[in-house]
Amino acid sequence: MRKLWMVVAASSLLLLPTTALTQQPPTPLFIIEPGDVVPAPGANARMITGSVTLTSSTYGDASRMGGGCLVYVSLPNAKSCTKDTDCQVGGGDGYCSDSESPAGKVCWHKPDPESCFRSPSQPMDPGRHEFKPATTPYPSGAQRPILWRVLSCQNVRPLGCKNGPEENRVYRYGKIKPFN
Repeated sequence: MRKLWMVVAASSLLLLPTTALTQQPPTPLFIIEPGDVVPAPGANARMITGSVTLTSSTYGDASRMGGGCLVYVSLPNAKSCTKDTDCQVGGGDGYCSDSESPAGKVCWHKPDPESCFRSPSQPMDPGRHEFKPATTPYPSGAQRPILWRVLSCQNVRPLGCKNGPEENRVYRYGKIKPFN
């Protein structure tokens, strides 16, 4: 019986290193964090821009693809909403989010031209990514006050930010910056 126990113990020791070698390291997880709305650098001091930052996170996703854009709402013309599809008129993008005002959840839109950083099919490098081009804080035809923020989008499925159902992407909204 003693010899059997020694054989079992020796066999177990032989299996331990093999098991340890076959274990895969955990997949790193990331989030695409929205930055702040800031004055554009240099000669474009009257313009605004934003950024997104790819950071590692314990509650993120393995995808490093996505990006972000500046979005705004003109409060006098704010449209109430409950979901993104309430905001998508005329084939354009619209995003339903809180306005931190009495208006509650309203539709946010990208300026024309868009001020974004996108990496839909190539992994983003960790770190900060600036939007281009800078944009005016007063879009043509928008009544004041105007609220701006950065919207980040992370693909959790290929091209999830571009199309498909909401479960294909994760949106994160940055701090609101008002312009009067």
